[in-house]
Amino acid sequence: MLAKVIYLCSFLLIFACNSTKNMNDSETSSESDSVQMTEDGYSKATIMANRSSEGCPYIMEVEGLSYKIDPINLDASYKKDAMKVWIKFTGLRMANRCEDANPVRIDEIQTR
Repeated sequence: MLAKVIYLCSFLLIFACNSTKNMNDSETSSESDSVQMTEDGYSKATIMANRSSEGCPYIMEVEGLSYKIDPINLDASYKKDAMKVWIKFTGLRMANRCEDANPVRIDEIQTR
């Protein structure tokens, strides 16, 4: 009986160690993907439905920027609150559509 308990515990321990290793591998690949996207010129951004102003229905919070952006050409498939994306954008020299964000043109966008 004691031998069966020891065998069962060691069996569970072996599989628990293997599952942790797999999780670390996926985290490492995610981090390398993040580094690659950053090197390719993409920025991390979060799309937010803008409830405070009528001018721009969606704004984006970009990691590393102290201000929000107003994507004037955001595709309908990306108009989802709290969606996380990778973006490349160009600032525009035009009047702001809302007080909350600066207008930009989305050059490239991908989901994260």
